[in-house]
Amino acid sequence: MQCSKGLGVGNPRLIRHNLMLPVLHDLYTKMGFEFDCRPPFLHIPGSKSGTGDDKLLDFIARCPGDRDKSVGVDLTVIATMAAKYLTPALAGSRARNTKPSPFAATSKAETSKHTKYDGPVATMNPPLKFVAIAFNDFGGIGFEFYSTVVKPYFEELREKEEAAGGSGWDARKKKSEFLQRGSVTIAKGNSRIRDCMRHDW
Repeated sequence: MQCSKGLGVGNPRLIRHNLMLPVLHDLYTKMGFEFDCRPPFLHIPGSKSGTGDDKLLDFIARCPGDRDKSVGVDLTVIATMAAKYLTPALAGSRARNTKPSPFAATSKAETSKHTKYDGPVATMNPPLKFVAIAFNDFGGIGFEFYSTVVKPYFEELREKEEAAGGSGWDARKKKSEFLQRGSVTIAKGNSRIRDCMRHDW
């Protein structure tokens, strides 16, 4: 059950996708970014969706103090067990005689997004760095977003808390709450998808 944004607002996969946007809005605003999801500012130059319309970013996170830190973001929720993700992961793990990476599916999705959008997003006015945010349909978070955004932000909170004489527990709690909220939100989206499926019993 993965995102498919080209099927219109009635698409339940799009509902799940959009349920994640408030979660990301809250994180980025707490980090000091301005969260911009106004369509006129989200057009990706030269990129077309499946309907022939201009492809849109999901949002722009603008850094008021340093424009170079502003990012254009595309979010996807992918089906981990889909053949295009599962088959390469299993083949690679057999070749290396190791367990598949828990990030194999989301990393493949992130790489695909970067291949498509790194260049065009860099030509936007003003230019933006492209960030691919991938979750899987079990609620797992992609390596890129976790390692470059989530982990550094909450580690900085912990360091500040400890420098002020705290234990760091509050920062760890906030990180856990963010990850749990993301997982629960995706589970709710999965439920919405199942509600729209045909049932023969």
